[in-house]
Amino acid sequence: MERRMVGVTLNDRIRKEKLREITGVRDWNEEALRRKARWALKIREMHMNIWTRATTSETGCVTKRDFAWVLRELGDITDKTIIDEIFNETDVDGNGLIDRDEFTYMCRNYMTDDDI
Repeated sequence: MERRMVGVTLNDRIRKEKLREITGVRDWNEEALRRKARWALKIREMHMNIWTRATTSETGCVTKRDFAWVLRELGDITDKTIIDEIFNETDVDGNGLIDRDEFTYMCRNYMTDDDI
């Protein structure tokens, strides 16, 4: 497509990078990778902000009470049964506290684009 825009053929042996520089057209694969990287940084930063606000205990972990607050902040979940169910699924080691790894796993698996 870029070759047609500029009016050259394959026989002219102009590299695609030079054509894109002339036309200003972006490679969609490269653009998608850039956007994905920006999105991942945004999610990571958001997780860190919520994690910092949620860890009020001296253990550096999230208690069930704090976890309920986090779920209300992230996804407007207020039903105690659902909160208990998600907490029990997230608390993999069963110690009654959610550490940072468990919290990150929960955010990646339960958050949707609508929550952000």
